Amino acid sequence: MNDLKQLLFSLPEGEMKKKLDDYIAKIPEPMNTQFEERLTKNEAVQRDQSRRELISINLYPDGNITDQ
Repeated sequence: MNDLKQLLFSLPEGEMKKKLDDYIAKIPEPMNTQFEERLTKNEAVQRDQSRRELISINLYPDGNITDQ
């Protein structure tokens, strides 16, 4: 670690700036900009609510007894 630190701080300023630019170029775009077909928040909330309405799971029986 100390060797890396000495190497980094012993470089001339122009070369350090070049290294920094190289590393910045390798950084990927943020995840929220990589998906162009993304829904707006309101659309996503509406879609989620409509999906939740379709799925109705009764955790407890309703009390009606039917003969089968």
